[in-house]
Amino acid sequence: MERHAETESPGAAANSTAPANFLFDNFSRQSVVDALERNGAQLLPRMDDPRWAACFRKPLVIPIMEFVRQQAEADIAAGLPALTPELYADYSRTGERLPFETPYFQRRAHLMRAAALTLAFPGQIAWRDHLLNIWRNIFDEVSWALPAHVPAESSTPGIDPRTIDLFTAETANLMSEMAQIFSPIVPPDFLANIGRRLHVDVFENYLRRDPPFSWTKANFNWNAVCHQGVLGSALAMERDVNLIVDLLLAARQPLHTFLSGFTADGGCSEGPGYWAYGFGMFCLLNEQLETRTGGAFSLLENMPNVQAIAQYGPAMSLMGPRLVNFSDCDPGRHILSPSLLTYLGSRLNNDACRRQAAVNVHYLMEHPQEAAGHRNELLRLFLKAPESVPSETPPPMGSAYWPDLAVVVSRHADGHGRIWEFAVKGGHNAEHHNHNDCGSFLLHVDGVPLIGELGAPEYVKEYFGPDRYDFFAAGSMGHSVPLVNQQDQKAGRTFAAKVVDYQETANGCIVTLDLAGAYDATAGIKTLRRVIRFDPAACGLEIHESWNIEPFEILEYAIIAPGPADIDVTEFTLSSEKLVMKIAAVGAGCVHSMEHHFYRNHAGQGESANRLVFLATQAAGEMTINCRLRPRPQRRSRSAIRSNLA
Repeated sequence: MERHAETESPGAAANSTAPANFLFDNFSRQSVVDALERNGAQLLPRMDDPRWAACFRKPLVIPIMEFVRQQAEADIAAGLPALTPELYADYSRTGERLPFETPYFQRRAHLMRAAALTLAFPGQIAWRDHLLNIWRNIFDEVSWALPAHVPAESSTPGIDPRTIDLFTAETANLMSEMAQIFSPIVPPDFLANIGRRLHVDVFENYLRRDPPFSWTKANFNWNAVCHQGVLGSALAMERDVNLIVDLLLAARQPLHTFLSGFTADGGCSEGPGYWAYGFGMFCLLNEQLETRTGGAFSLLENMPNVQAIAQYGPAMSLMGPRLVNFSDCDPGRHILSPSLLTYLGSRLNNDACRRQAAVNVHYLMEHPQEAAGHRNELLRLFLKAPESVPSETPPPMGSAYWPDLAVVVSRHADGHGRIWEFAVKGGHNAEHHNHNDCGSFLLHVDGVPLIGELGAPEYVKEYFGPDRYDFFAAGSMGHSVPLVNQQDQKAGRTFAAKVVDYQETANGCIVTLDLAGAYDATAGIKTLRRVIRFDPAACGLEIHESWNIEPFEILEYAIIAPGPADIDVTEFTLSSEKLVMKIAAVGAGCVHSMEHHFYRNHAGQGESANRLVFLATQAAGEMTINCRLRPRPQRRSRSAIRSNLA
């Protein structure tokens, strides 16, 4: 990756029609200065640009705006949530994040809705006044960082204007974009104040920080998100071109580090939700850089592995819509941003991204309320929304395998036309947003999660400390993995499961995993292997377990069922509104028990899941767990029952 230098070279940006890659190519400082000076800083259209009026005639935007207006009117009635000193200090007292973060993000959602209404109805002074009032309130927040991200030694608990975290960066970018869009109606003194605060608290702060912010050395989402906020707002607002160049050059090596967090096959161990956040912000920064330099410089042009990284998000998308939610990824209904996918589809000529963008646009057409509350995607979604929406949703994607990430996703139909989606992971137990989950798997049928992943629990202080794996959703107990001699998997890079073999078949796949390395030596494992045969048209799902444990006390296998489940002597039953799945075991193991576990989900709400437990009956042996759909019994009418009784 260390190919850049501060000398001009053939093919540099100033001498080529193709963009130079800012991270990998050779170029001079002066060529960057020249590119910035040749081009204006308008990264988004001003409110009087006809592109905005055209947005509100798009078929996707029309139903979304109906909900936006309803919510914006409710915002006015409710008033803007306040951020008091007591709320800032709450995290240091309790370790709870949501009491502060809920109103913090609500304020930004209010702002986005007010911005949308001001653009849609530019002649209505009431919406302008509402927008400016919210905007000034957010600008005046004493600190834009979340208290959970403020150093504990801060002189005022939870408050530090000099902390640049994810949401300081987001807010900085928001301030700069709003200033560009609404410059015709914003008082000049307010624009000047925004520019001064960004210059001092963000740009100069980033450059002069000693030691640098820890996220500059991170190879996960923090790096890209924070750099996008710092650099993107500078490209839009900063008048000192040399300062912009200083920022860009200072970020080169850190952004290399971010890209090193993806596996060689393009995988992201943080999962597709954080892929959309981290890589999505990297792509936004690319769009800003290309626009601001007139196409002279790029982050994506000739970037190694960029197509594979882009494909990861669509390949991890499921029906429902849901995502393959290993690690801290949301298990609920969730779609990747159509604006990001549309951008990647166009910029990289990537068919998978274009296809998934179309799928997600179709979903938002039917559920426009799910786009109306986005705090930082709404306006970009409007700009990138298609001029027309095809009448049919594209078919589901095929299967995918990331050998370096050690993740398989397979999709196939059964004989009744139902779509089965299966995913399994190997990997190690020091992944980004890690769970101790090597060997875990999920199974969805027609968008319904029958065997599931629970995703992130509520983010509280303890979750990011030594007690992380005591949280049910993050420890081995909350995943479909074995417990060996009452021991769960251990945290750390050395504890890993290998995908020994992966075979695509005509109607599914066969995956072989060695799970032994995910446990420490005291578990007594000689061998611990899992072979999963996924074939919806034939057997459904078969999990073949084999083991040799010495000494042997107890070996417990489990399946996590997020929905309704029952147990009898020989089998478990999973059920949904339309589906029934029977799960039984044959061989040297048996159905044992069903545990009900309660936990708090990422939104802080109470949830429950069922843990279906099988026991091995001997120290060495084999067991096959069979998961098959059965016809759902039809309910008979009351009249039919009376007739039978008669």
